[in-house]
Amino acid sequence: MRLRLEKILWSLLFLALPVQTAKHFWPGYSFVNNLPVDYLSPVISFTDILIFLLLIIKFPVLPKLNKFHLIIIFFVIINILSSISPLVTLYQYFHLAFYYVFFLRLTQSLKVSFHIMAEYLPLSAVWSVILALMQIVKQSSLGGFLPWLGERPLSLFSLNIAKISLGKLGIFLRPYATFPHPNAMAGYLLVTYFISLYFITVNKKSIVPQLGLVFSLAGILISFSRSVMVSLGLAFLIINIKNNRIIGILISSLALLSIIYFSINIGSQTSLTDRFYLLEKAFTIISSRPLLGIGLGNFSKFVYSPSPTGFYLEVQPVHNLILLFVSEIGLPFFIMAIILFWRAGIYNIFHSDICLQLSLMSVFLISLVDHYWFTSDSNLLLLILLFTLIKFDINNYAQKS
Repeated sequence: MRLRLEKILWSLLFLALPVQTAKHFWPGYSFVNNLPVDYLSPVISFTDILIFLLLIIKFPVLPKLNKFHLIIIFFVIINILSSISPLVTLYQYFHLAFYYVFFLRLTQSLKVSFHIMAEYLPLSAVWSVILALMQIVKQSSLGGFLPWLGERPLSLFSLNIAKISLGKLGIFLRPYATFPHPNAMAGYLLVTYFISLYFITVNKKSIVPQLGLVFSLAGILISFSRSVMVSLGLAFLIINIKNNRIIGILISSLALLSIIYFSINIGSQTSLTDRFYLLEKAFTIISSRPLLGIGLGNFSKFVYSPSPTGFYLEVQPVHNLILLFVSEIGLPFFIMAIILFWRAGIYNIFHSDICLQLSLMSVFLISLVDHYWFTSDSNLLLLILLFTLIKFDINNYAQKS
């Protein structure tokens, strides 16, 4: 009975990963200039509840504390105490600790969850892309029961809704599915594409990962996400170089150059100006508080002011995860975190499957121009799944060697 319930919960979690259903809480510190800010609000999401139930069924074995763990705990305490809003920072670390325990739970349960993930994670991409296609056709949100899954109100005439200008064809709404932004949807689909490809190499008979492959690629194309398209083009080029396919290298190179040209010419000048404005804010914070930062999760408190385009910016973090982390936790803590990742064995990534390597490479490249791999729960959970598969594949390689 317990095993059956666990399998049901794993299936629901992998299938519902893109779902944004959540209860937001609005304490005083989550407001900026009397406006509620999502990035500052404590949240209990549907996926959090599923993870909590999985932890109740079986709590993972925690690693023994060593000196590096104690150093990290020391930096966390200092970051909370020196934060401009300690409660925001405290919640952020609690959230990360919760996801770390989930990572341990997942890595210790792969005998049960691996094949469930192979079937249900690709299906999450399938239903997301179907919803995205319907939003494109309607050029608005669909409504009905979908807001309960996290679909936000979408209209071609709404402010702060992502659109694409296709010259004489006109301006079109970019699809969100249930994600907070089309770019976050595209990033999710890109990693799901490579994970589906990995599952195909493990089990070529299963049709579900093949469906995930097709739908993920289609969703990436209709998202018009420039960073994701460039990452995908670069990944295809690397695959062709690795396999020494001359024609494939030429085609991939031309495709990548075309994507880059397309990305430059369809870019919104307003969006670029605002992104540079946020970069300037990040450098200002780093130069004024290089050692301690402003506290994890607090960047949004610094950016509510008129942007260079004359409008108030949508309150959000800087579109570069390295700058975001350094500005919030300080340079010493950031360096220590990188060292901890290295000691955890991330340098063995080249002993894992090429699909997983390309996934992680894509995440890194996208993180240089966007923040959703940390600020969107759906993307962060998918990243945890990716790290779990990388760890699993590296362990398999070590056993075979």
